[in-house]
Amino acid sequence: MDLKGIRILAVDDTPDIRLILRSFFGAYGAVVTTAADGVEAVSLFQAHPFDVVILDLHMPHRDGFETLRQMRKHNSRTPIVAFSAYEYDEGGRHSLEHGFNSFVTKGQGVTLLAEQLKKVLTVSAPPPDHRGLPSEPPSGPV
Repeated sequence: MDLKGIRILAVDDTPDIRLILRSFFGAYGAVVTTAADGVEAVSLFQAHPFDVVILDLHMPHRDGFETLRQMRKHNSRTPIVAFSAYEYDEGGRHSLEHGFNSFVTKGQGVTLLAEQLKKVLTVSAPPPDHRGLPSEPPSGPV
């Protein structure tokens, strides 16, 4: 899996989860910034461009739903994936109804989370020159 240069904001109040996310996605070339709560996450989100956000639902100071609302006010295009200990029935359906692009339970693990990130990044892919890469010339006769 190639995530080289993908800028991820990983938000979780559990230090071990933040470490796992940083290590796992960093090993695939992603640039991972972490935040311990929703207040810190919104501040980082407003100050720096991210390609995707991984967001816990249950956190102190500001839960994932309020954090999502604040982020969407600033930028409605960045994909945001809920990554929560809640089972799908408890948090998944509710999160999708409120604007998350996807939902993964922590029990499903980071491999499934990685698959979901690839999906949401593909669906909301920026133009080819987004990361400073040249656009490919059109194919066919000139």
